[in-house]
Amino acid sequence: MTKSKFGFSLPTVAVIAFAFTVLLQPVGVLLVAGFALLAERDKWLNRQVTQALLLSICYSLIILIIDLVFGSLARFFLWVELYKVNTALSDIRLIVGGLLYVALILLCILAILKNIQGKDAGLPVLSKIAGGDFKANFAGTQPPAAPVTPPVQSQAQAHTSAKPATNFCSSCGASVSGDSMFCTQCGTKIK
Repeated sequence: MTKSKFGFSLPTVAVIAFAFTVLLQPVGVLLVAGFALLAERDKWLNRQVTQALLLSICYSLIILIIDLVFGSLARFFLWVELYKVNTALSDIRLIVGGLLYVALILLCILAILKNIQGKDAGLPVLSKIAGGDFKANFAGTQPPAAPVTPPVQSQAQAHTSAKPATNFCSSCGASVSGDSMFCTQCGTKIK
């Protein structure tokens, strides 16, 4: 196993971060993440503790939103004296919260098992964010395609080719070869 600068096993530090996440101890996760990011500065460990920290933050935010929505509705129905609806909403809030906690435990167990083997936790979406891939997750954009290079022509073909690329698309302004009928950028018919 890989040892850290301070003699700790790197997978052990990652496992501790996920263990604090399961125990709902965000301050513990933050302290482990701070230690890994500031003191250790190991790229693999940084990705693991960042995933644990993001998972802890996401879980806390989702629970907060659920408590606000269901709690507000339950208080409203209590105020209008619909006690059965109030009780039902409180029960739904507890069930949803319990299911989310079970999902958190399962994600953390899978991450811990992978970390023990020295592999990346690989949490969905969070592993990409931890790796620095913010644009692909939030903007929904694809990375730009590689430019297409034109085929190489022999000198004889070059002298006999029709017209040079002097035309421009009236719609998008892209250069268009002389024998093209449609713009390759926007599809507008060339006049």
